[in-house]
Amino acid sequence: MKKVSTLLATAMLATMAATPASAQNDDNWSGFYAGIQIGGARERLRVEATDTVNQYTNINPPGAQPLTVVPGTTRAIAGRSGDTSFAYGGHLGWQFQTGNVVLGLEGDLRTGRSSVDVTSSEVIPMTALAPPATITTERHGKARYEWSARARLGVASGSTLFYGTAGIAGARIRLRYDSSYTIPAGNAGVPVAQPFPAQGPFLVSGSGSGNLLGWTAGLGAEHRIGSNVRIGIEGRYTDYGAKNIGIANAIQTSSGTPAPAPFTAISGEGVYPGATRTSLKAAEVNLRLTFAF
Repeated sequence: MKKVSTLLATAMLATMAATPASAQNDDNWSGFYAGIQIGGARERLRVEATDTVNQYTNINPPGAQPLTVVPGTTRAIAGRSGDTSFAYGGHLGWQFQTGNVVLGLEGDLRTGRSSVDVTSSEVIPMTALAPPATITTERHGKARYEWSARARLGVASGSTLFYGTAGIAGARIRLRYDSSYTIPAGNAGVPVAQPFPAQGPFLVSGSGSGNLLGWTAGLGAEHRIGSNVRIGIEGRYTDYGAKNIGIANAIQTSSGTPAPAPFTAISGEGVYPGATRTSLKAAEVNLRLTFAF
């Protein structure tokens, strides 16, 4: 980040030095513009969900039939991660000046920054329907990219523009899900004990994506260093909102040795993901280099 910032600052100083003084006195802020931005952000990504555990029943009498699955046990998982990171992107806008008031519209697109990893492990005790089991569930979330579309209202003072900005903001979130379900060996049964062999781990994995939509607002300043070149700084707070992101392509596999009859496994056992409530908030500061058309 330090190297990139140094290169950008060097480019700004070189442009200033090469710009005629007469051009720097141009006070017109109207027109289209585009530019690049780099900066840092403190973001908080949160996920929470309720997953379903499908367990073997332990009440089947000995015989050749496979074990059945008892669905419906649920387990909650939640977590959040705060991340301070570097990002870069571009912006495009149009503005109109009347007197010393400048009105405009702007959009920007930036690389995603925030990520979160949430893990939950627990032992499920034996019940009248199922033997004991150990489960581990994981969520891995990442913001892929972020964007905003905003109005700007500013006051021009010679070669400097001070402005406020507010509008809508969105982010693309990618989630990955992994779980493990294991049955330990031992007598486990009510009312009749059965000598269960160790089974599993049964693995379930999947992924899903979704778009968050919220709001953003902030303050900024720009300084003209030429008739077509401006440098600036902008600070914004963004609440990207929250959304339930589904993981619809969950696939179950078994990495363990198949159990002998009458404990033959059937498909369906394991921990399956519920919809994941995902939210993202960010506070950021960006340095901007803008070129007017």
